[in-house]
Amino acid sequence: MPSDASSTAVEGEIVTQRMNTIPTDAISPSASEGRSESSRIMTDATFHVLPSVPIGLTDTEQDTIRRFMEATMFRKERAKERKDVPHRETDTTLAAVTQLAITAGFEAAQALVVDDFNEVFADRPPKAWSWNMYLMPLWLLGVVIRSIMWPFRVLTFVLSALVFVPLFMAVNLLPVDTKTKHRIQRRMIHFEARIIMLTWFAVIQYHGVIPARRPNQIYVCNHTSLIDFVFLEALMPFATVGQKQGGWIGFIQNRILACMEPLWFDRLVAKQRALLTTQLKKRVSDDTKIPILVFPEGVCTNNTSTVQFKRGSFDVPDVEICPITIKYNNLFSDAYWRDETFWNYCCRIWHSWCVVADIWFLPPQHKLDGESAEAFAARVQKLISDKAGLKFTTHNGYLKYFSPSRRFVEVRQKVLGDVLAEYVGDSD
Repeated sequence: MPSDASSTAVEGEIVTQRMNTIPTDAISPSASEGRSESSRIMTDATFHVLPSVPIGLTDTEQDTIRRFMEATMFRKERAKERKDVPHRETDTTLAAVTQLAITAGFEAAQALVVDDFNEVFADRPPKAWSWNMYLMPLWLLGVVIRSIMWPFRVLTFVLSALVFVPLFMAVNLLPVDTKTKHRIQRRMIHFEARIIMLTWFAVIQYHGVIPARRPNQIYVCNHTSLIDFVFLEALMPFATVGQKQGGWIGFIQNRILACMEPLWFDRLVAKQRALLTTQLKKRVSDDTKIPILVFPEGVCTNNTSTVQFKRGSFDVPDVEICPITIKYNNLFSDAYWRDETFWNYCCRIWHSWCVVADIWFLPPQHKLDGESAEAFAARVQKLISDKAGLKFTTHNGYLKYFSPSRRFVEVRQKVLGDVLAEYVGDSD
């Protein structure tokens, strides 16, 4: 494999034709001025398609996109090295080498001491408190009690699902209009969400005032797990925007949540991008329909921090953003959905004592005069972070799925070598 950034850029252009068939951000319709269409598609495909849904791309195309991501990072690193290590004609070779080494060493030490990206997605094991002869018996007793309750909690969920699904489908056979059917089905989903909360022994406190229904409203919320949606759905009906899925999740999307009139899309079908944008604008402008809920981070975090809010929801004309903050109590359970199947995640929650969380509805926010969509998104993210005591970060959460290859390390070394060679050559 080639190990230089130039070959990466060339391969990025080769796959551009393929990327032209992939929608960039299913919600955001515009791109920054001065950027070419192919560059925009490649960049958005890298950060909005591959990491979250690498469906329909060949291994070669996935590798090419990763190369494009690496090349972009390399260009930024090269520019940064030149900026951080200014060259003066009077500098000796030793001075240039020393200055470059100090800069690189400082960055490495900083990354080791403060890794504020990976800590957003790191596990948070509870502090050990039972390792003594007095508390260990109580802890073991708790494990036994939770193990006894576990099958009953799972059985309650299974029985409720076995009753809910047939009755839900039977509503479609009623001799009433579609609007009435959807209203009945939404009530059933609301009731089922509360039963699921019961199986988790959920203790949820809702704070604030739910905004009155108005046109152009979009609710945005920080994201820890799929159960975020369950807890909000148990309070009031929400529709959402998301990627079409297959399997049992696809069944829920197409058969169960259809009564919410959600907006599903396929990122690999280019025509759906423009169509979805039009549908979203039309949907939020109709205040007779249930509101739209979006998780703009795009990934689940461990409920200690927030990552960059994507601009899509904030780019809708005259949009009114209604922020929602969710903060989980880690004392009784860890609600963070890690890299595990959702069924294993639910089993872990069922084996915990309970799920304790606070949910705040914050005042609606509007875009200020002259404020960009990115600045608007960052401002709302800061409000949500401050309310729950979460750390505000500007990291792109999709980079969670980017694993640096050996090629990345080699080209990073080449970048430093090239910068050093420039100084040495000029000094000679």
